[in-house]
Amino acid sequence: QSMSSLGASTLSSVSDLGVIVLGAKYNGLNALQTVSRGIGNLFRGVPSAERLELQADLGLALNSLTGKLAHGRFTPEDDVRGMVGALQQKFFTWNLQNRWTDAFRESIAEMLSANLARRVGDGFDVLPERLRTTLDLYGIDAGRWDLIRQAELGEVEGSRFLSPSALDDLPDHALQGYLEANERPATAAGIKELRRDLQRQLRAYFVDQRDYMMLTPDAGPMGMLKQGTQRGTGPGEAV
Repeated sequence: QSMSSLGASTLSSVSDLGVIVLGAKYNGLNALQTVSRGIGNLFRGVPSAERLELQADLGLALNSLTGKLAHGRFTPEDDVRGMVGALQQKFFTWNLQNRWTDAFRESIAEMLSANLARRVGDGFDVLPERLRTTLDLYGIDAGRWDLIRQAELGEVEGSRFLSPSALDDLPDHALQGYLEANERPATAAGIKELRRDLQRQLRAYFVDQRDYMMLTPDAGPMGMLKQGTQRGTGPGEAV
């Protein structure tokens, strides 16, 4: 019965568009372009190797390959196994829920990356106020943005993107100058840690904003839902 009630989940997912529009505004994106790109992705074929590499860098491909996207959005357990689990995944494929979720997650991640790529010529104070506020949530302030925007942009199918792996090629002297300006040890280890920290912050931005705009529950909401109970117990089954 619970599965049959999800038969029209794709139709109900049209409400995702409202959340995507709101998320676009808080990231300095054009809301109409973000939605139209997601809809266009519904009809796009198998992505090229270059695009798959970009998606992996943005923290997207691994989740797509596990086949749990729609399942994770609509069911409270994330490890339904065996025949039931296989049928459940086929169910979400047949009703096009997986396709909808995949297409919009891809478009959101790519739009976020392309948006930052377009703005690498702007200082932090020139960025839209809402984008500055959002980046600051991940510890990306003016100094760190100045480092990130020095990264060499990648190009996929004629579009430019700013991705975490691009920070691998940031010159050491730029990182060293940042550390010295902030009175931190500018050692080889310090430079390496700063580079990895920048990559973590940038990847967290892409992953979190993508999941906020597609309302995908993570460990936090699941913990609140289960309240520390265990499956198979009375309280766990009731929850």
